[in-house]
Amino acid sequence: MFNIYKNSLKNLKLSNIYNNIKSISNCRIRLYTTTNNNNNNNNNNNNNNNNNNNNNNNNNNKNDKNKNDKNKFYSLSQFPYPSGALHMGHVRVYTISDCIARLKRMQGYDVIHPMGWDAFGLPAENAAIEKQVSPSEWTNLNIKSMREQLKLLNFQFDWDRELSTCNKDYYRWTQEIFLRLFKSGLAYRKSATVNWDPIDQTVLANEQVDAQGRSWRSNAIVEKKEMKQWFYKITSMADRLTDDLDQLPGWSDEIKNMQKEWIGRSHGHLIEFKSPTSTSTSTSTSTSTSATTPLSNITVFTTRAETIYGVSFLAISPQHSEIKEIRANLENDEKRLELDQYLKEIQEIKNKNGPQEDVENLKTFNTGLTFYQPITKRSIPLILSNFVHADYGTGAVMGVPSHNRSDYQVAKQQNLKLLPVLGINKFEKQEEQKKREGKNEEEEEEEECYDYSNGTLINSDENTGINIKEFIKRLEDNKLIKRQTNYRIHDWLISRQRYWGTPIPIIICEKCGDVPVPNEQLPVELPIDIEFTGKGNLLNQLEHWKNVKCPCCGSSATRETDTMDTFVDSSWYFLRFLDSKNSESIFSSELVNRFMPVDVYVGGIEHAILHLLYSRFITKFLKDQQLIEHSEPFKVLLAQGLVKSPTYRDSKTNKPIHPTNVEFNTIKSSDGGGGGSGGKQKIAINKLTGNQVSVTIEKMSKSKLNGIDPKEIIDIYGSDTLKTYILFKAPPEKSLDWDTQGIDGCKKWLTRVNVSIQSFLNQFNNNNNNNNNTTQQPLDSTEFNEQQLKEVKDILFETHSTMNKVTNSIDKHSFNTGIASLMELSNTLQKSSPKIKLTKEYYQCLRALILMLFPFSPIFSQTNWKCLIDDLPQPFKSFYSENYSSLEQQSYGNSNSNDIFNQCWPKPSSSALIRDFINLIIQFNGKTKGVESISTSITDFSNFVQSIPKYSNRFKDNTIDQIFISPTNTGTSINFTFKKK
Repeated sequence: MFNIYKNSLKNLKLSNIYNNIKSISNCRIRLYTTTNNNNNNNNNNNNNNNNNNNNNNNNNNKNDKNKNDKNKFYSLSQFPYPSGALHMGHVRVYTISDCIARLKRMQGYDVIHPMGWDAFGLPAENAAIEKQVSPSEWTNLNIKSMREQLKLLNFQFDWDRELSTCNKDYYRWTQEIFLRLFKSGLAYRKSATVNWDPIDQTVLANEQVDAQGRSWRSNAIVEKKEMKQWFYKITSMADRLTDDLDQLPGWSDEIKNMQKEWIGRSHGHLIEFKSPTSTSTSTSTSTSTSATTPLSNITVFTTRAETIYGVSFLAISPQHSEIKEIRANLENDEKRLELDQYLKEIQEIKNKNGPQEDVENLKTFNTGLTFYQPITKRSIPLILSNFVHADYGTGAVMGVPSHNRSDYQVAKQQNLKLLPVLGINKFEKQEEQKKREGKNEEEEEEEECYDYSNGTLINSDENTGINIKEFIKRLEDNKLIKRQTNYRIHDWLISRQRYWGTPIPIIICEKCGDVPVPNEQLPVELPIDIEFTGKGNLLNQLEHWKNVKCPCCGSSATRETDTMDTFVDSSWYFLRFLDSKNSESIFSSELVNRFMPVDVYVGGIEHAILHLLYSRFITKFLKDQQLIEHSEPFKVLLAQGLVKSPTYRDSKTNKPIHPTNVEFNTIKSSDGGGGGSGGKQKIAINKLTGNQVSVTIEKMSKSKLNGIDPKEIIDIYGSDTLKTYILFKAPPEKSLDWDTQGIDGCKKWLTRVNVSIQSFLNQFNNNNNNNNNTTQQPLDSTEFNEQQLKEVKDILFETHSTMNKVTNSIDKHSFNTGIASLMELSNTLQKSSPKIKLTKEYYQCLRALILMLFPFSPIFSQTNWKCLIDDLPQPFKSFYSENYSSLEQQSYGNSNSNDIFNQCWPKPSSSALIRDFINLIIQFNGKTKGVESISTSITDFSNFVQSIPKYSNRFKDNTIDQIFISPTNTGTSINFTFKKK
């Protein structure tokens, strides 16, 4: 620990501290350190290997050829759906990627920071119906509008790389990827169940079906319908998609775990539970005429085969493949009606709550049927449970309520026995007892569901007392269980029975089957000049487009009229950005291998599963196709939080109210202390109804009327203030709660910075206009007195320390801490004495401040940089801004350019970080009692403090218990704690 601390203080000349500390006796000393872990990005160039099929250089990257000697940096934000209007969520994500990209450009990286449009999708079809305009026209108008809005925010996007997924120049290559997958056996067609609207004659997404099972638009009862659908075989890469997550240190554990859970790889065993060898004919007076059919054996998948002696029941999903046979074998018609009612209730719960598995939603049904436990041959009941998923494992599980909390809830509901079979050692038993302290009997019982993978068996007949692993091997050797790896993930259904999407390049021939469209006929263009009604599948109605000749046999055939899921379009756009104008190939492999993977990918956590998973799948496939060299698309994933603002609702109707219809009245409030008048209280009132208004902080959205138009904020504050506020208000991964006071504060701070610069420049203008012969002149360092020398060294130290802090804050995506450091520096410079403000060093610190502000507030920085370079009075230019050494240019910029966009990122000087004096913060029992400016030659802080008269009395009659020493921004702190008397 001390060595780390000593290294962190080397610039403070405290290398002898350890020798002094060793001499202190009768107390313990704890050294606290803060280490600066510079996250230097690994920017080694990828090997530039040309792929024979991708050697075309007709692209928009004419400058890239000359940049191969530079390190690359790819900063990417998730491209937007062109809805027509930017919201604050958009502004936040693009502000983050823009800040990072600007830093990297100033650091000399070859930066890619593109923008495009995820342009296909259902909203365009809805708008086409409502506004009587084609989806294409509506989409392109929205793109134009949003592009203009983005330019108002002055983001430094590579607009020459712009792309749109609905442009045939893009989706032509999406179709080629499909054909590559098809020819590799990874794209296929099979029947699948869809939500069918019988009135609109169209397929609905799950979110378009309400809790009552009705279509969101036609209000028709939605039907389940079997249709041929196209799939990508993502399951073929389930293991790679899981294992390669460990190669992504730049992804949060939360997101990696979300991906792992979605893939759902489980290593376990299959166990067969046998049905009775003969099924008794029901002796009830059933009116059913259906013949009883023998029940098949049921196979379960389990990850805990060692608990087989603890099985109390067998549970299957209500959607299990054997459900019809089970129904037929129920005791009587009354039992069958009960089952039908149960299945109806399950569907209602699913429609209402989705896949949520709260205990309140658990519904079970005891069939009255039994199966045999494979070892003891004991009969166990067959239970239906909606907590068992038909599409995971075998759709059946063995219920072990003693060691599984979900099984416990089923057993509790069905009043079944608990059979504990896992031993618990002495230590584990003590831990369990601690957990149960203070809990009621029911909670204690549930806590008994302990689940340990090590230990021995109990209550397991002749196997009692043996090790779990040994028991598993015994079961495997006796072929009672079979090893199995299961996955929760399913193949990716890409079909959409909709018009506005990428056409699937397949021709369906009665003789030849599914025939790929020849590459030379790509793209299969989406017809644009159409009359869109929203009824049925439009492409299926366009006979002139649909009817074609089979490329293989020449017979009459039809095009596939399904289009692709929009997730397909967004699964590879980051690759096309690198070569977006290439008309001869999907992209240049040389360019992609140079710039990929993306160095930082910024977007919402709502895309943490599907979009990222699909992008990873396509990337791995393209690597298998030898088009690219990398296997993961995104090195660092930055998932930003929501943007929230106050939501106003009428207290009686609970309907949202626009903020302009809310007024705040001040009323007197009772103090609750006997009827006297209390203080004043503000209440919100609905201007339209007079009702009181409730106020909550929620995600900005149109439906809640709590959205804030970025353009309105730009008009009031300017784009730089808005971006600075967004980066300062909250860390990117946290929610940002909008408040006007916060953005006002950022505006005032930037104004103060501007005032500091203008004050520096104006002091010379005033001097020049002053007829007094005693005007002040620039103060040269050779004229400094001792106090001035100390003050100059202090501002230089803080300026150069801030360079490190701001650099690290952007690299580590803690932008708010970087802005806070700049605020501290600007305050320090503003408070400098009048004489110091005449020095070259002060001027250089102003320049460094503006350079560091540039990634956060680029236009503001450009304006002030130009002033600092151009507005210096001519007589003083040589003193302040000329003849800079190379080291000075590294820290304070190049005086020959008044364009900050051409400046480099400031680097701290090691000499400026060496201090002759530091501040020693003195604390007793955690409370600060003084700050002393001391020479860095002083290393024995304890003796120094005890020698100062104003502190020495505190040590009389007190025995030191511990001394805590830690570095601070301006020096060191020492905290003495005393032993209790």
